[in-house]
Amino acid sequence: MIAGAGTRPRVAVKSARPLTAAQAAALPGVVSCEPWETGWQLATTDVSRTIAGLVPALAAGENQLLDLQILRPSLEDVFIELTGRPWTSPAPEDD
Repeated sequence: MIAGAGTRPRVAVKSARPLTAAQAAALPGVVSCEPWETGWQLATTDVSRTIAGLVPALAAGENQLLDLQILRPSLEDVFIELTGRPWTSPAPEDD
């Protein structure tokens, strides 16, 4: 189910100086970016390409990488994709 879902893997990144939205969106493979703590959560078509582009982008700005996490889609992500609601939310009532 997870492999067949449309939910993309995400790269969560924090740096000493947060990237701008434009910098985050311009990384290779990134299809969307959302603020995450003091950094970004980047949905990507290719985790390796995104990380490979991130490192030189940070180095060019003399910025330091503080945290990097690869977040693979979970069953909960697939459930939300299919139903449009989190598992803990009550189902809408039929009228």
